[in-house]
Amino acid sequence: MKIRFNIWITGLAIIFLFSGCVTKKRKNETSKFGKFYHNTTSYYNGYWNATELLRLNMITMRQANIDDFNQILEVEDFTNLPNPKMVEAEMNKAIEKVIIVSNVHEPSDWVDDCYVLMAKAQYFKQDYETTETTLKYFQEVFNPKNPYGRNYFKSPYNKKKLKKIKEKEKKEVKAEKEKVKKEKEEDKKEIAKSKEKERKDRAKQKERERKQKAKDREKARKDKAKSIVTEKPVVTEKSTEKPLKSVTPNTPDNQEEIVEKPKEKKPEEDKTAYNEGLLWLAKTYIKRQNYYTAELILNKLRTNPQLPKKIGKEIPATFASLYIKQNKYQAALEELEKAQKNTKDNELKARYAFITGQLYEKEGRYAEAYKNFKIANKKSKNNNMLLMASMALLKNEFRIGKKPKNEIIASLEKMANEVKYVEQKHIIYFTMAQMELENQQLEQAITYFQLSLQNNTADPKLKTDAYFIIATEFYNKEMFYKSKLFYDSTLLVMNKNDVRFSEVDKRAKNLVDIAKNLEILAHQDTLFLLSELTGDEQKKAIQQYAKSREKKLANKESNSKPASMNLKPSLDISKSKDLLATSSFFAYNRDSKEKGEQDFRKKWGRSIQLQDNWRLSSKAREVINNQDEVRNQAITEKESEREYEDSPEYKNLLKEIPQNPVQKKEVQEKIINTMFALGKLYRNVIEKYKKSNDMLENMHTRFGPTQHELESYYHLVLNYRDLNQADKAEEYVNKLVRKYPESTYAKILSDPKYLVSVKEEAGKIDKFYEDTYKYFNSGNYKITIERIQSLKQQFGEENKYSAKIALLQAMCIGNTEGKEAYIKALNDVVIAFPNTQEQLKAREILRFLTGDAEAFSTVNEEESMKLYTFDETKPHFVAIVTYGLNEMQFVDVKISISEFNKNYFKTEKLQMTDAMLNRTDNSQLVVIKKFANASEAMKYYKKVNQLKPEFIKGNVQYEVLPISQQNYLKMLGQYSSKAYFYFFEKHYSKIE
Repeated sequence: MKIRFNIWITGLAIIFLFSGCVTKKRKNETSKFGKFYHNTTSYYNGYWNATELLRLNMITMRQANIDDFNQILEVEDFTNLPNPKMVEAEMNKAIEKVIIVSNVHEPSDWVDDCYVLMAKAQYFKQDYETTETTLKYFQEVFNPKNPYGRNYFKSPYNKKKLKKIKEKEKKEVKAEKEKVKKEKEEDKKEIAKSKEKERKDRAKQKERERKQKAKDREKARKDKAKSIVTEKPVVTEKSTEKPLKSVTPNTPDNQEEIVEKPKEKKPEEDKTAYNEGLLWLAKTYIKRQNYYTAELILNKLRTNPQLPKKIGKEIPATFASLYIKQNKYQAALEELEKAQKNTKDNELKARYAFITGQLYEKEGRYAEAYKNFKIANKKSKNNNMLLMASMALLKNEFRIGKKPKNEIIASLEKMANEVKYVEQKHIIYFTMAQMELENQQLEQAITYFQLSLQNNTADPKLKTDAYFIIATEFYNKEMFYKSKLFYDSTLLVMNKNDVRFSEVDKRAKNLVDIAKNLEILAHQDTLFLLSELTGDEQKKAIQQYAKSREKKLANKESNSKPASMNLKPSLDISKSKDLLATSSFFAYNRDSKEKGEQDFRKKWGRSIQLQDNWRLSSKAREVINNQDEVRNQAITEKESEREYEDSPEYKNLLKEIPQNPVQKKEVQEKIINTMFALGKLYRNVIEKYKKSNDMLENMHTRFGPTQHELESYYHLVLNYRDLNQADKAEEYVNKLVRKYPESTYAKILSDPKYLVSVKEEAGKIDKFYEDTYKYFNSGNYKITIERIQSLKQQFGEENKYSAKIALLQAMCIGNTEGKEAYIKALNDVVIAFPNTQEQLKAREILRFLTGDAEAFSTVNEEESMKLYTFDETKPHFVAIVTYGLNEMQFVDVKISISEFNKNYFKTEKLQMTDAMLNRTDNSQLVVIKKFANASEAMKYYKKVNQLKPEFIKGNVQYEVLPISQQNYLKMLGQYSSKAYFYFFEKHYSKIE
């Protein structure tokens, strides 16, 4: 019996499940049991498991998170991962689970939650582009205010509407049933009526027949009886119906109607996932630097009365992140205070307090910073946070005058020697270095930076910061040679995604020629100085200098090693040899000095030391005992010196030292050329006008008139004008005009009309070109080509119209020799005249000739600049735009590009995809991704231009466009690369 009962129950359950999955009440409506089945299955089989995966991986990410405490911390404590792909596999599993839910259990109420969870998983993978796409779709489909959206009737706003709609539907169904019932009743009545009519007709017929028979009988009877029959009177009955009385309701006449006011209800929370999705969309926009849209969404959430409390608590922290990214620190501080109150998580509270302290430090409000660092130190249990909060407290104690610097440094040194801080020792030394820098103690700071680097085995970010800070300090102090070394070292350890990378790279490149010339100047100055030394003094100086040069060469050969932290000069030689050569003071006269030393040594010996007489007797015994040791040491030193004199570096240096007046003159010329080059570089490359003046004026002081005097005077005039020192500028104008009156510089400075006359002379070529262009416009291509040749002969191959003439000649060829010759001539223009309007025009014509119908469409340059945004630090793609290719030709292009990447970019592991830009003109894209920034993408671009025949083989017209991810999406939306091409030409031509 029990077995039968179980079988019966199982069968019934299967029937119900089947009916729940398949049977519908009506179209697009799932049964209640079906809804229950889908909700239960989607939650426990998909959503719950995916949520668990996210929760566990969030713990992993927080533990792996590496914060950069030298920058303002990220508000989120799980994004600074050593490798973002560490959670990729688990996140993909979570995404797979929720995709199954959204596809298989589509009627479920958990589908919107699944989309939010999918976006969170993509966010954790740091795939912000895909996250944005997912949440934009979610925003549209699950918007409760969208009547066609899935959450429209889940919103508290629309529940009454839903109730009314359902009531209306019920009334309509009821009315329909009533109508059908009424129609059936009317049909029945009609049938009954027709039957009744038939019956009555039959009855009437029978009655007529009966009456006729009766009449006939009566007639027969009358005829028979022949008697008179009298009729009795008929009495009619009166109606006895009584009139109906009207019934009135029994209500009192004077009773007042009482109307109660409805109580105000608190708005019901929106229990859908829509608000959570919006919050994560705002976070994604912040990551993608779309700050305006992020702020709109957050303000919308904050003013939503139905916002769930859980989401509301996260909004201040998200606002704080937004404001910090925009450097709106005061607004961020207000939000962080709210965030601290909202959270019950002590670690998050400590984090928000620490960030608040950092922002107060930025604004110089050290007392408030101290209070917040104290909160962070109290609430946190994270070792790094505790250490950094403790050191921040010490620094701010000094700033607010609570403790002296020496006491704080002593406390930090004590911490550095404790065993529990052995892994954080490099952080402690780094903090000590920062404190010394604040007190303008650069040498002591460098000592602590050196200790930090020595103890840093697993923190490349802090290592980067140490090199960067030193490099920047030297740069600010105009110690450019040392600055260049440390910028190079910074680049070796810096991550290419670091926001400072482009700045460091630019400065390092700007300082290349300056550092090179400074090294040349120091070397030539030293050679000249060494040439004036004699005997043992010269040997020792040469050995010392040779050893220092060997160390430098060793550092240059091992490019993988950062610059040495030993910043002390290896050879202490006087700054200017002229002091020795020109001073009347006897001690600065080299010959007098050497003669005095020789006379002294002849009389008193080499090893004698000046000392008081009473000390001689007390040291006599010690000197005798150590005499053998000193002698042995001297012999060893002599032997090592003799060995070093045989070294290649020593011998090479001896060859370089000038030995006669002619060689000294050559060294002097090198010094002059180098000083002049540095003077120009300081002005033109890094805009250090005072430094430029110092170098050029020093050149004049040391060497008098030189071959660079004219140009150096002109640069001095420009420098002093930029420094707003009109008197000094006028002084050099007068010198230049007086000494070089016929020079172009003198004419420019003294005669404002000179440039006008130069322009008039240039007008001759203008007139010739205009006349030539008129012949072209009138269709006289043969005469145009002849005039082009004449123009080249009169004004030279290189002139102001070279690019225009080349394009004009190409168009003449196109009109006379055909398409193939036209394409070849246009390609020559593209190659010969990069970054010119003529190159742009030639490319447009080439695109048109190869199938781009919109090649000549006009583009508003201002709109182009508004449409696209330039940020060279963002990740970039390289888009190759092709025109008019059939399927096989496009495949050949992709194969060619793939081979090119294997040959020249194998280690970069580039990926390649394709896309359709515009079906109308068959313009297609091959997209190479991903490059860390614009500079890396431009390296690829330049390599392609160098090796065009290898890049895409065959006669294919294409454009290569480095483009940021954000601009790439915008270009796809425009269905054209035209506007972006103008943007690219304007912004990317200067990137090296």
